[in-house]
Amino acid sequence: MDKMLDLEVIPEQGLQTEQWEFLLGMHFSQSVAIIQSQVTVIKSAHVIYNDQTPLAHDLILDLPLDGIRLIYDSNSQRLKLIEVNNLKLVRLKYCGTVFNGPDVIPTVDQIDRCFGATRPGVYDKQRQLFALHFRGLSFYFPVDLQYEPGRSHGLGSLRFPGDSSPVLAKMIIYCGNNATEAPVPQLPLSCYRGHVYCEDCHVLRNANGTKTLGLRLKLVACSSNILEPTRVQFERELCFGDSAQTVASKLGTPSRVFYKAEDKMKIHSRDYHKRVSSERSDYFFNYFTMGLDVLFDAVTHRAIKMILHSNFPGHYDFNSYHRCPFSLSIGRQPGTATISSLSTAMGKAQISAYSAAPQPSLTAGGGSNNNMGGGGQQQNQGKNKNQNNKSKGKKNKGNNSIIQNQDLQTGPNNAGASDETSPETSPTSGSPPSGTTAVVPQHSGDKNWISVKFNSCWKSVTEFFGGDQGCSIEKPVVLTRSSSNNPFGSCLCYGVQDMIFEVMANDHIASVTIYQAEPPVGIGAGAPPVVSY
Repeated sequence: MDKMLDLEVIPEQGLQTEQWEFLLGMHFSQSVAIIQSQVTVIKSAHVIYNDQTPLAHDLILDLPLDGIRLIYDSNSQRLKLIEVNNLKLVRLKYCGTVFNGPDVIPTVDQIDRCFGATRPGVYDKQRQLFALHFRGLSFYFPVDLQYEPGRSHGLGSLRFPGDSSPVLAKMIIYCGNNATEAPVPQLPLSCYRGHVYCEDCHVLRNANGTKTLGLRLKLVACSSNILEPTRVQFERELCFGDSAQTVASKLGTPSRVFYKAEDKMKIHSRDYHKRVSSERSDYFFNYFTMGLDVLFDAVTHRAIKMILHSNFPGHYDFNSYHRCPFSLSIGRQPGTATISSLSTAMGKAQISAYSAAPQPSLTAGGGSNNNMGGGGQQQNQGKNKNQNNKSKGKKNKGNNSIIQNQDLQTGPNNAGASDETSPETSPTSGSPPSGTTAVVPQHSGDKNWISVKFNSCWKSVTEFFGGDQGCSIEKPVVLTRSSSNNPFGSCLCYGVQDMIFEVMANDHIASVTIYQAEPPVGIGAGAPPVVSY
């Protein structure tokens, strides 16, 4: 018989073992990393979500052979409820005292002895369940109709013949006093692991909302004080033309550096066949816990493109990144076309709709370090750059972390975590290039503006531009991956001004690529132009 999980119950916090823990507020990807690292102990894991309306329903990570369900808020993708629904498959204890296991039956009396007194229970006549509530913890007992308490004061007032005392059927751990109204906790300090997370991302655009200048990021990290760690918030701005050193000083060490091997979208450029192949390769800074990629030109080493990931379940790159909670405003001038030609966009910026990061590993090292962020943070080894010049950017292979109602039977091949530098003491965030005005447009109710967020649907954008006779959305580029690695089908890429929206089959925006249509102002006289090859 397989060994069952032996878990410590911590009300309002989670479930814990000596090696790992499921904590309320932890990100979905961190839980997956734990499961993959404990593949010999946790037998199976299923991801349950609604593929048509993923934001309207909770995201669930089900462990059916261990009797546990982890329920995540679909917007923040952080753990809000832990449900133990099959008590026969798991061993539970509280403050060192076992109250459920093969030799311990979790009856009403057993729960009372272990957890002490609480308020009278609540009887649900419709479901025939008696609920016993503690702060951050609820127990549910099935009770036959013949034992309905009526005017009684709780479970203690019930009388059961012989040994027919109700046995615990379900336990829920949550934050607060009510499981049905439980808030989503903040990311626990123990889950930061030196990483930086994005709480908000505004796309900076010019005054009329037709040109992108950069990003304004609201970030959060954990202080470096080991004895008294605290949550630290700060803001950074990224602009096109920022050097790789500038970006690293603002955001910290990237989770991974990825060198582009090829640009599969270059065929859409008018003069792609005239371009001379180069031994140099553009490269990405991948910030998995921020949901952000920054592309740098191989010649100038300046930022020319940024990719914001929505991390929707059912997408090819689901769980490789945390969600970037981006928002942007698109403006239009009546009577003028603002939908750009995607082929023209390819020619200007050589947009590779998805040549970003390879699938990162999610397995952490042993012990409590499993509570890591993002997709198994790794940095390219020094040899990658040399190999890049020899092979013109041979793509790194990573493991696809997508799980859709499938068992997690094997862990990834390449695991590891890097100590990401926290940018708390980094220089003050930069400013947009001289001669431009970076704004976050606020034009509520203005018919010539539309606000697009990570939870927006593409239909709202098409309806916005459909009202202008001078605008027409051109046919999109179909983005298809190998069917053996991608069971979710293709996506469509639409060009809007200097942005490219990757749209899923359910009309949700999987990613937004913002690129530099023109060389930035203020790089300096004599500096090489920022171009992409």
